[in-house]
Amino acid sequence: MDKLNTFLTGTAGWTADLFNLTTRRAVWSKAGVSCKVMFYWDTNNIGNAMIQTYVGDVALTSQGGAEYTSNTITSNRYTNMMTGPYPSYHFFEDDNYIHVVVERSSGIYRHFGFGQMNKLGDWVGGCYVYSGYWDQNASYIDNPHSIQHHMGLHGANSNNSTFGPGWHAEGFPDTVAPSKYFRNTISTAANDDDGEDINNGFVFGYMDGPNVQFMALQESSLNGFKPLMPIPFYQWYFGSAPDRARLMGYVPDMRTVNMHGLTVGQEVVVGADTWVVFPVVRPGNEGLSFNQEQSYNYGYAYKKVTT
Repeated sequence: MDKLNTFLTGTAGWTADLFNLTTRRAVWSKAGVSCKVMFYWDTNNIGNAMIQTYVGDVALTSQGGAEYTSNTITSNRYTNMMTGPYPSYHFFEDDNYIHVVVERSSGIYRHFGFGQMNKLGDWVGGCYVYSGYWDQNASYIDNPHSIQHHMGLHGANSNNSTFGPGWHAEGFPDTVAPSKYFRNTISTAANDDDGEDINNGFVFGYMDGPNVQFMALQESSLNGFKPLMPIPFYQWYFGSAPDRARLMGYVPDMRTVNMHGLTVGQEVVVGADTWVVFPVVRPGNEGLSFNQEQSYNYGYAYKKVTT
């Protein structure tokens, strides 16, 4: 986190409204991003949350409008099993986001980040945060389809409403007023820090929606190409018959990709852009039980930006 702070406040030009290695808290913000982002961390986890107000180094639960239900990071959105030491780490940053990939132990990866989505339409908000939780139970650890996991920006199929990515949005149709937040969840009973309902939404990542179909595609035998799939945000409204979904925007410079035939950290050139690919956690073989983290061919691709 110290290295991330040095990078953000130096090269990337973000502001550290708070960075305290003793209390293990940080608040980062940048012009053009619709909310501040707060991080908690301990020896094993890195938790993050969106906040709209910030006054001093105080408990996260006292922050008005916090899209978070507790200051205990192990019960909410967090990136787990981050004890280190880390063989490698990667920062992908542009003016409106920071996406982080950490090799948490040899050959096993975690993803977390935040930023401002590429919005569709004129509405207030657009900040998003996500983390990488991978359940360690032997019944789930080697099954990337398990709804126990909540890894990065993937679809809405999860049984834990507090682990999924979230985003800030106000004044959207069919939202629960005056809530300011959405969370990627199938739960209809999630609350924010003020006790107000959190609106339901989902993203189409490696587990759900059309992306999961493309994730099954290996490279073309004709041209060797494979798709890098954009990751959209949707509002999900339960109160209608049938339920409604509205496209809100896209994650900037992050894609899902099938890792078959690709190596970890491989650079892929598409036109004028260079993308770097990583597994969701660790490449593995579908249907084989190793009782260790494996994510088959599911992966993420990040745009390499140099300025």
